[in-house]
Amino acid sequence: MEEQIYVLLALTAGLFDLVPLDKMNEAQQAVQKATAKLPADLVKRLTSADKLNDADRKSILDVARQALESFIPKPASKPKS
Repeated sequence: MEEQIYVLLALTAGLFDLVPLDKMNEAQQAVQKATAKLPADLVKRLTSADKLNDADRKSILDVARQALESFIPKPASKPKS
């Protein structure tokens, strides 16, 4: 359940915007796997009635961003003349 929340948070933050559609399932799994390593106190706040604070949200998004880096195509470099 928490893994889905992390993915939704990453989606609403626009982190999946540059991921190609054919890589979306793999990217989602990567975020779920990466966020499984979040601190227990953060997960407890997420699964309880407590509201996430800005630092918690940033921590989750940082982990998700790192997990998605390999799925975002790099811009083509211009050939040197």
